[in-house]
Amino acid sequence: MLYKAFISYSHAADGRLAPALQRALHGIAKPWYRLRTMRVFRDQTNLATSPGLWTSIEDALRESEYFLFLASPAAAYSPWVAKEVAWWLRNRSPSNFLIILTDGTISWDGVAKTLDLKGTTAIPADLGNAFPEEPLYNDLRWARSLDHLSLRHSQFRAAVLDVAATLLGRPKDELDGDDVRQHRRNQRIAVFASCALAVLFLAASVAAYLATEQSKLATSRALGARSEAVLPTDPELALLLAREAVRVTADGPAEHALRRAIAGSPQQTIHHASAGTNVIAAFASASDVVAAVPGTPPTVWNVNGRQLKDLSSPVGDRIDLVRSADGDAVVLQSEDGFEVYDRTWKRRASLPGQGTRSSADGTTITAVDEGQLSQWRIPSLKERKVAAALPEGYIVRGVSPDGSLLILTKDQEQSQAIVVQAESGHVEAKLPTLVFRDGDAMSPDGRFIVAEQMNDEDSVIELLDPHSGKLVRRLKPPMFGGLGWTTTIAFSPDGKHLAAGNRDGDVHVWDVETGEVAGYLNYHRNDVQKIVFSPSSGAMLSVAADGTACLWDLGSMRRLVTIGGKGDEAWDVAFSPDGHRFLTTHRDGSVRVWDVLTWYPQRMLSANQAILGKDGHLVVGSNGDGEIVVWNADSGQPVATLQGAASDLSSIAVDPSGSLVATAPVDGAVQLWDAVTGELTGHLGESSRKTSAIGFDVGGGELATGGEEGEVRFWSSRGGQLIKSWPISQNSITSVAFHPDGKRIVLTLWDGKAQVRDRESGQLILEVALQEEGEVAHGTALSPDGNLLMVFGDKVPQIWDLRSGTRLQVLNGHSDSVYSGVFAAGGQEIVTGSGYMQARGVPPDDGNAVHVWDASLQRELLSFNAAGMPVTGVALLNEGKLIRAASLDGMVRDYVCEACAPASQLVDLASARLGREMSASERDLYVPQNTFWAWLRPLD
Repeated sequence: MLYKAFISYSHAADGRLAPALQRALHGIAKPWYRLRTMRVFRDQTNLATSPGLWTSIEDALRESEYFLFLASPAAAYSPWVAKEVAWWLRNRSPSNFLIILTDGTISWDGVAKTLDLKGTTAIPADLGNAFPEEPLYNDLRWARSLDHLSLRHSQFRAAVLDVAATLLGRPKDELDGDDVRQHRRNQRIAVFASCALAVLFLAASVAAYLATEQSKLATSRALGARSEAVLPTDPELALLLAREAVRVTADGPAEHALRRAIAGSPQQTIHHASAGTNVIAAFASASDVVAAVPGTPPTVWNVNGRQLKDLSSPVGDRIDLVRSADGDAVVLQSEDGFEVYDRTWKRRASLPGQGTRSSADGTTITAVDEGQLSQWRIPSLKERKVAAALPEGYIVRGVSPDGSLLILTKDQEQSQAIVVQAESGHVEAKLPTLVFRDGDAMSPDGRFIVAEQMNDEDSVIELLDPHSGKLVRRLKPPMFGGLGWTTTIAFSPDGKHLAAGNRDGDVHVWDVETGEVAGYLNYHRNDVQKIVFSPSSGAMLSVAADGTACLWDLGSMRRLVTIGGKGDEAWDVAFSPDGHRFLTTHRDGSVRVWDVLTWYPQRMLSANQAILGKDGHLVVGSNGDGEIVVWNADSGQPVATLQGAASDLSSIAVDPSGSLVATAPVDGAVQLWDAVTGELTGHLGESSRKTSAIGFDVGGGELATGGEEGEVRFWSSRGGQLIKSWPISQNSITSVAFHPDGKRIVLTLWDGKAQVRDRESGQLILEVALQEEGEVAHGTALSPDGNLLMVFGDKVPQIWDLRSGTRLQVLNGHSDSVYSGVFAAGGQEIVTGSGYMQARGVPPDDGNAVHVWDASLQRELLSFNAAGMPVTGVALLNEGKLIRAASLDGMVRDYVCEACAPASQLVDLASARLGREMSASERDLYVPQNTFWAWLRPLD
C-alpha cells in the first residue's frame, strides 16, 4: 500500500501535535540514504489542490494499512473525522485501528464489553461497539501543551516507538537500538561529509546563495498566492501572509498581494469568540465596541483590539445600546433589566424593565417592568412621571424624539396600535390593524408612524400622522414587481429616507417627502435582517441571511462594497457615532472594524461638466445656477465665477499654472478667462467655433483646439492670435494634449484612433486604433516622464511605449467604456475612470467607477463605485494616496487609497492594522520549511 498509516485528527485541537507525530514517524530509525522510514498520510501535507476533497481523502484511506486516530472531544464531534472513521469501519478491520488520546477521556465498560459512552468524551459514539475487547491506546494528553516536539524529547520518543513498533511489526527495543545505530552511523557519515564539503565550500557557497534566492522567491510567490486565495474568507490571515511575502522578497507580485490585502482588510479585527459562533456588536462611542454572543454577558473592546472590560449581565439576541446626548452615559439592555454605565464603564445603576426604547434626542429611556410603563432621564437617571397604561399583551413599539409620545402595539407583527401621551396618558390616536415590521416605527423627527397595509395583491407602506392616526402619504410601489415580504424597516437619521428590506434580499429606499422610490438595491439573495444608516444619512449598511453585508451610498444609490458571504458569513452591522467607522461581525467569532473612507468618498463637491486642473487642485465646472465656477478642490471653496460664460460647453481646459481657463461654447468661439478673478481676458477667432477639444502646452503660452470638422489649430494664449492649423481628418477631434517635451502633440479622434504628431510639421509619428470597432476614443494620458501613452475609449485601455512605438499592455477588466486615466508619479499604479451612457447593468456592475491598477502586473487593485454616471476626470494627490474624480452625475469626489501608499510604507501599514506576528502554528501551516532559506532563518 502507498501509506503505512492515515492520521485522522481535529485541526482545531491537534493542529500542532499531528504534524509533529507525522515527522517523528517519518524519521524514526531512518537510514541516511532514505527519505523517510515509512509514509504516513496527513491531509495538510499530502493533499494537492483538487475539485474533489472527499474523493482524495477516500483514495488515501484505501491506500493506508493502519488508521491512526488522534482522539479528543473536538475530533469526536468533527463531521470530517466521523466520515473518515465510518469509512474505515465499513472497509477495514478494527484491529488496524490505533488510538492516541490527546484530550478528553476514554472509559471501557468491562461488563458490556463496549466503550462507556457516558465516561468517554474523546471517541465518536459510532465506535462504541467497534472493539471486541478494551483497546490499548497511547496517552499523549501531556504533549498538547508543548510547542516543540521531536525525537530528542524522551517521553515523546517513547510514545512514537510504541506506535512505530506496531506499524512496522518490529519489537520496540530492536527498533530503538536500530535507531541509535543509525544515529551513530549518520554521525560518522556527517564527519566525513564535513571534510569533503570543506574542499568544495567556495563553490557550494555560491550555489547555496543562488538556491537561497530562488527559494526565497518561490516562498514569496507561494505566500502571495495563498494570501489572495484566502482574502475573501479570512482578510486578517491574508494580510499576515502578504506581509510575510514582502518580507521574504519585496518584488512586484508580493507588493501587489500586500496592496490587495490592505485594500480588503479591516482597520482592526477583534477576536471575541471561537470560530463558528455568531457575534452581535454595537459602537458605544467612536472608539469603544460592545460585543457579545447572544445570551451571554458582553465585553467592551477598544477599536484597536484591546479588551477594556467584561460586563456582568447577559444580553439577548441583539445589543440594544443607547448613548446619552452628551455622551456621558451608555444604557445597555440586559435580559433582567437595563444597565447604565459612565464613560469609564463603571456601572452607575441597574434599573428594571424590558423592551427598552430610547428617544431620538438621547435624553429619555422608556421601558416596561411587569406590565407597567416607566421612563428615565439620561444621564441624570431621574424617573419621569408616566400616567400612560400598557394594555395586556402590548409592547412599546416606538417613541417620539423627545419621549413624550408612545406607540403601543401587541407583541406581534400584525396588530392594532395606540398612540398615547406618556405623561398624561391621553390617547392621541387609535390605529386599525396594521403590520409593524422589525425596526423603526416612528420617523426621527416624530412626523410619521410607519406601518404596512396588507391587501390581496401586495402590501404597501404607509406614513401616518401620530397625533390623528390619519394617512399622510402612501409610498409608491417599487418599479420592479411588488414590495415583497418585508423583514425590516429603517429611517435615515435626517428623516429624509425610509428603507425596507424583504425576504428576497431586496432593499427599497423611498424619499419620505415625495413618496417616490429613490433606490432599488438588489444584491442580497436572502432575508435582509438589518438596515442601519450612517449618522450623516449619506451611507447605509445592510446585512442578510445569506451572510453578506453591503455598504451603500445614498447619494448615487450604489453598492460600494460587499463584505462576507459564503465561507465568511456576516451576522451584524453597525456605524460608529461619528460615522467614520463601521463594524461587521462574522461566523468566525470576530468583530471587524472598517474605515468608511476605504470605499466612501472623503469629500464631495457639486460641479457639472467638471474638469480637473493638471495637478488636481483646481476644478472648473458649472454650479446649480448654470454659472461656470472655478473651485479650490482641496478646500471645496469657490475661487472665481466666470462672469457671462455660456453654461452649455463642449470643452473646458485649465493651463498648467492654474491661472487661465479656456471654454468652448457649443455655439460660439473659444473664450479665455482669468482663473483668479473670473474676468474675460480674450477670445479666439471665429474659426474656433465648433471646437470639440482644448489643450494647453507645457508652458501655458499656447493652446491647441480640435474641431468637429477634424482640424487642429494653434493659438497664442496671451493675445488669442491664430498661429497655424492642420487639417487632420474628417472625424471630430475628441481630445488634445501636448507632450511634456513640447515637441509632440497627442490627439484622439471620433473614429476610435489616437495619433502622435510632430508639433511643428504635423507629421504623423504613431497612430493607434482601439480594439472595438466603432468605439470613440475619449482621450489619452501621458506618464510623468512622457515615455508611456494610455489611450482610452473602449473597455480595454491600451498602454504604448512612445520610445519604441510598441504596445506594452492592455488593462482588461472594465465592464464599460473608459473616459479618463492618469499615471501615478512613481509608476506603480494607473488610475482609470469608466462608466456607461446607456445603462448596461445594475450598480455597481454598470461600469461607473474609479479603478486602480497595478501597472507592472496589469491587474486591478481595487475600485471605487460611488459615481452614478461615467467618471470623466481623475487626478492623483498626496503621493497617490488621494484620488480625485469628476463624474457626469455632477459630483467631484475624493477617495482615500491607503493601498496606493509607497512600497516603503506598506509593511508598516499592514503591521499597524494587524498588531501581531504570525503564530507558530500559522507559520508551520503556511510558510514552507523545507527550503535552504527556511533553514537559515532564525527562530522567532
